[in-house]
Parts: sequence; C-alpha cells; structure tokens
Amino acid sequence: DLKDTKRQSRISGDLGAIYVSLNDHENAIENFDQGLGLLKKSGDKKGEIVLLGKLGEAYTQAEKYKKALSCFQQGLALAQGLKDRSKVCLMMGQMGHSYLKSGNHREAIVHFQKVLALSKKSGDKAREGETLWNLAQATKLSENIPEAIGFAEDALALYQKIKRLN
Repeated sequence: DLKDTKRQSRISGDLGAIYVSLNDHENAIENFDQGLGLLKKSGDKKGEIVLLGKLGEAYTQAEKYKKALSCFQQGLALAQGLKDRSKVCLMMGQMGHSYLKSGNHREAIVHFQKVLALSKKSGDKAREGETLWNLAQATKLSENIPEAIGFAEDALALYQKIKRLN
C-alpha cells in the first residue's frame, strides 16, 4: 500500500545516507535511486525533491557531475512546480556546490547569486549568510580576491546581526 511504499523509500534513503557516510558512493546511489523510484509511485513530490538532492550529492561526491546536475535540475523543476521557494534555493545551492567541485567556478557563482537573491526576497537570513559564504569561496577560487573578501565580510556581518537578534 501507499504507506508501505513511503516507508520503503525512507528506508532506502536512510541506507543511502549510511553508505554516503562510509564513502561507498555506488551503494549510496543505488539506494537513493531505489527510494526515488518508490517515491515516484507514491506521488510524494516533496520527498522526490529531497531524494533527488541526496542522489545528486552522492553523484557529486563520486565526481559524476553531469549526473549530479541532472538530479538537481529535476529537483529544481519539481520545486518550481510546487512553488516551494525553500526547495528551489536548496536545489540551486546544490547545483552551485556541484559546479564548484567540478571546477566550474563561474557557474557556481551564477547559481549562488540566484540563491542569494531568493534568500533576500524571502527574508531567510541564515540561508543568505550561508550563500554569501559560498559566494566568497567560489569567487576566491576564481581568483577574484577583493570580491571574495567582500562576500566573506558581508556573511560575517550578517551572522553577527543574526546572533544579536537571537
């Protein structure tokens, strides 16, 4: 039944996460993929987005960047269809990380800038700070040190402001 299918997909996802922690990317990918197939049957779009993100991360760690980006793009399309801004940011951020790890700093910066714009629009200060830091890392690797310093300083100032508000 549907409840059992969701439970099986969760277990497959949990197994995938265990394999990721063991750096066994092949088994992680296999389990995430199996869980994703089950979720598609159940119609759980939000669950699909989460597992597509985890599958993409496993592919990124295995240095299979094209497959990783395909997962993130599928997750992004689902998130946009659901009008889930948080998941859109998540998928774009993961795409940015995958581009960064692949050495495509320019595309990483483009994706992080999109996440930054959405974070500012939604008022998500924590994600904004995290994204500023990601931009600092990406611009540093693209050898734009003055801009990297600016992003890092902005991230620090934002985190200090958040801390004062809490």
